[in-house]
Amino acid sequence: MNGKIFNLEELFRSGKERLREAQIEEADLDAWYLLEYITGVTKTAYYGNPKADVPEEQAEEYEVALAKRAEHIPLQHITGRQYFMGYEFLVNDQVLVPRQDTENLVEEAYRHIKEKLKKEPNKKVQVLDVCTGSGCIAISLKAFLPQLSVTAADISEKALAVAEKNAEENKQQITFVKTDLFEHINETYDMIISN
Repeated sequence: MNGKIFNLEELFRSGKERLREAQIEEADLDAWYLLEYITGVTKTAYYGNPKADVPEEQAEEYEVALAKRAEHIPLQHITGRQYFMGYEFLVNDQVLVPRQDTENLVEEAYRHIKEKLKKEPNKKVQVLDVCTGSGCIAISLKAFLPQLSVTAADISEKALAVAEKNAEENKQQITFVKTDLFEHINETYDMIISN
């Protein structure tokens, strides 16, 4: 960028324009998320001083991130993170991005398990999450119901590595199994769940 000094406002404006031109559905929001991700500047800080200088290195990093997003690479694959059920999950191109509608599935599963536990409070409930991907379903259920025994299965070793990292970061004990659907599943489960 040839030593040019940029400020937050200029970068944000150019980011919005670039993503609009690329026909990104939520161009303004994505331009903001990328700016916040790269610079660490909150909205409060931005509005307090929109003319604040941005180091050239960060301006270049922002341009690279915008270029990726303009190619319709998911925002979460650029930032490497997605929030789901109030928890932060690592995501990359080896797993699907956890979606809002999948939260409905987790809430429904939670409701059914709670009902089961009301009837049998001392029962050890075992849950299997098939095709776990990032592990968001398994990890969220375990976080909300610590007494569960949760197994997460996937055919992809790379996806399982992401899920294991997410379980570790969210401090949840999950059993992981590499399997093609039920091929290496030998237990009996009270609930089998999959997105």
